[in-house]
Amino acid sequence: MTSLPLATQLSDSPLPPLFLVDLDDTLFQTGRRLASRGLDPKATATHDQHGQPLGMMSARQWHWWRWLQQHARLVPVTARSSEGLARVQLELPFPAICAHGAVILQQPDQPDPVWWQRTLSLITPLQASLTTWYESLPELGLTFLAAHFPGQTLPMDALRVQLQRENGLIVYGVVRQSRHLPLFLTEFMQWLPPELLAGCYLHRNGVTLALIPEGIGKAEAVAYLLPQISQPDQPVIGLGDSLSDCAFLQQCDWWGMPAASQLDHWVGQQLASHLEQAGGYWHD
Repeated sequence: MTSLPLATQLSDSPLPPLFLVDLDDTLFQTGRRLASRGLDPKATATHDQHGQPLGMMSARQWHWWRWLQQHARLVPVTARSSEGLARVQLELPFPAICAHGAVILQQPDQPDPVWWQRTLSLITPLQASLTTWYESLPELGLTFLAAHFPGQTLPMDALRVQLQRENGLIVYGVVRQSRHLPLFLTEFMQWLPPELLAGCYLHRNGVTLALIPEGIGKAEAVAYLLPQISQPDQPVIGLGDSLSDCAFLQQCDWWGMPAASQLDHWVGQQLASHLEQAGGYWHD
């Protein structure tokens, strides 16, 4: 096999890398999380539904974001709904993968029609069961909390349930617990009747847990979109913070994670466990 001399190669204009980037807790996070790490916010990245600042960027995140804007091609890959993506104050490009991969926006309010038809085939049969899940959880939650925290006065936001919709249809469900209580969401979902979770899988990161229809995922959306937007030999780099991001990150040539993220903690724990059990670092 032959190749061009290095000097000739360096004279070529390189293809800008294509970055597939998760948003929340990767490019920005809440002011509360920044403060917990001793960081000051430099810029507001998102607003909540009432127009109040919510997502913030540290100085390092801001500089990273500005570099990405100027030197790379960026594709957002987010759990945010289309409506949630619209509340991001950054100048994000399109296409964008939203709603855990259920929607690919080619432009604002313009979902990819082929991909949306696929999503419809997956979520339409689950509309009734997702509604039942949503309606059942508040009462079941009270029963669980009473047994799990006996005799305690619980905060009003101990357990909150909501549905995420696209074009009027339920795409996935979300459960959030109070930050003032020990983590209990995984135990709660394991305690629920299995039929309430049928046809779906779970993803928890911190105090938020999502119930997502099987077949919906960032990895599936990336596999569909990437061949359409990448050039031959273009470097593809993925960034994500959650364990659930791994599947789409593994479709990239290189990938990374923010420090102190769920994925960062998990990798550290697995490496420490492997070192303790095996006495070294190796894997076939």
